[in-house]
Amino acid sequence: MKYLTSIPRAALTRVALFFCTALILSATVGCGKSSASWSPFASEETDWTVRQDYLESKVDRIRLQMEQNRDHSERADFWRITSVVLVLLVFFALVGGAALGSRARRDRHSGDESSPSEEPLTTA
Repeated sequence: MKYLTSIPRAALTRVALFFCTALILSATVGCGKSSASWSPFASEETDWTVRQDYLESKVDRIRLQMEQNRDHSERADFWRITSVVLVLLVFFALVGGAALGSRARRDRHSGDESSPSEEPLTTA
């Protein structure tokens, strides 16, 4: 039975400590600014307009940066496509040149007459 009476007493002690802590914390909330209003939502209109103008300028700068990045990416895409086309042309030129050189070498070594021979400039 002794334990049953100490549970309500402990609960009352905890509630009293909670209220004392809440009272102390609520009393020290406004210690940072003595000239500030007691309501955190009450502020001057000029502060809000300055903040709004600042945020609007930030949004405008971000929008401008996005447009510039889009332009740069379009230019980069153009140069990527151009470089791919040039690389493909070089590849085909190298493969075609190697094939023509190989065929000419093969024709010369085999003595094949299918290749055109040198004709004299004048006819006699």
